[in-house]
Amino acid sequence: MSDNNTEEVKLDDLVKDDSIYPRKNISRKTVESYATALRAGAKFPSITYQQVRENEEIKAVIIDGLHRKLAWDKLSEEEKDEASKIKLEPWKKGILDKEESLEELRIASVKFNLQHGDRLKETDLEMQCARIVEDRSPREIRGIKKELAEQFEVTKSRISQMKEVTKKYNQKVASRDSKIYKLSCLGCTQKEISEKVDINQPNVSKNIRKFSAKLSNILEIGEDEGKSISELSDDHGIDEPILWHKKLEGKPDIERGELFFDPDEDEYPFELYNLWRFSKCDERLGTKWPGNVPGQIAVNLLYYYTEQGNLVVDPMAGGGSTVDACLVMGRKCRAYDINPPDNQVSIQKHDITKGFPTEADDADFIFLDPPYWKQKEEAYDEESNNLASLPLDEFYDACGEIFRSAFSTLKKGGHIGMIIGPTQESMKIKDHVHVLYNLLKEEFDFTNRIIVPYSTQQAQAYDVADAEKKQYMLKVYRDLLVFEKGG
Repeated sequence: MSDNNTEEVKLDDLVKDDSIYPRKNISRKTVESYATALRAGAKFPSITYQQVRENEEIKAVIIDGLHRKLAWDKLSEEEKDEASKIKLEPWKKGILDKEESLEELRIASVKFNLQHGDRLKETDLEMQCARIVEDRSPREIRGIKKELAEQFEVTKSRISQMKEVTKKYNQKVASRDSKIYKLSCLGCTQKEISEKVDINQPNVSKNIRKFSAKLSNILEIGEDEGKSISELSDDHGIDEPILWHKKLEGKPDIERGELFFDPDEDEYPFELYNLWRFSKCDERLGTKWPGNVPGQIAVNLLYYYTEQGNLVVDPMAGGGSTVDACLVMGRKCRAYDINPPDNQVSIQKHDITKGFPTEADDADFIFLDPPYWKQKEEAYDEESNNLASLPLDEFYDACGEIFRSAFSTLKKGGHIGMIIGPTQESMKIKDHVHVLYNLLKEEFDFTNRIIVPYSTQQAQAYDVADAEKKQYMLKVYRDLLVFEKGG
């Protein structure tokens, strides 16, 4: 997209944009020889530039002629007055939006730099091609190789043989296949996987088999080399929960729970009492996200209230800790969030206040981790229809609607778990659990109440100081309520 409100551009205004210009290194020898030629009165071809808009700033970026520009900069003011001026020529009229036009700017810059003067090096051409394929799927990369070959007037095999392009392609293939395998493990159909990941539906099952065999090979070699799952994850760029899912195939829950067992602190792989102390989130489960609860909570809920192969639904999935817990524990999972992370293909964008999606029907377990009313209000998107921004009565009403919708989604004998903490503002406390317990009781049969304390280290220093000064206690617990859908 462009506009015609161009500004007058002078030679001194031109800048090199490293994300567009293809040359990694500058030839000082070329710059010096060009400067000498300019002093001698030599005339040079025009410098090609383009005005672009980036973050409301307009700048003139060099498309071709960086060495000429740098040579001109080396001249003194007196020498510039006597030298032949280098003309400037815009690549396109108007001002282009940099983000929208980045790929065509890169291609244009390569084409110019391949044609004359100090010709573009093979390593620079390779780097620019790798940039162009960076955000493309494997199928798109295969398609654009021919286009790049035609644009740069080289053979397609030359593009295909570039190490950086091959590296990017292989990384994309590995990432795609990892996503396909993960979605399959979580219970997505081949049609759904095809829609979520850029791959033809008939190829889904083949990719799953190949990736499964690849995982087996990685684990076997890793065991021979004495490598941990964490090391294998780093070596191959595969998320730990996916490797654990494969390694634990056919294993009972008790062995899966040992993954989170600390013999110095725990007497059993799972929590034996209704006081669950987790000092921090297990970094292997999910990504950092506002209001994340430890993934170990989901692991224990799955152990006590589901079986392997059961369907778990998390409509407020956040950073995906429940998803990863399901992978490790061998459960299927449907996960949603009003604003899911970009890197979580297994979490679908959905506003749960509008009801549960149909693919979540007949769930064996539903896990609800709503915002604790205004406690994390600043961490959520203000424009989203999120529960944290609602007045208290509307917050309770919205939760009630979610519970009623959950009743229709949950199968008979299934369970729903909800974790909630109080909202505390100095000495004023809103302990939401009492209201939400009664709302849940309207639909479900009460099963259990579990106390999940925060770490005292999570209390802010100013809250501690205020509590000491005014003589009141800080609430450092959350309630985890579990209900069953009866007959």
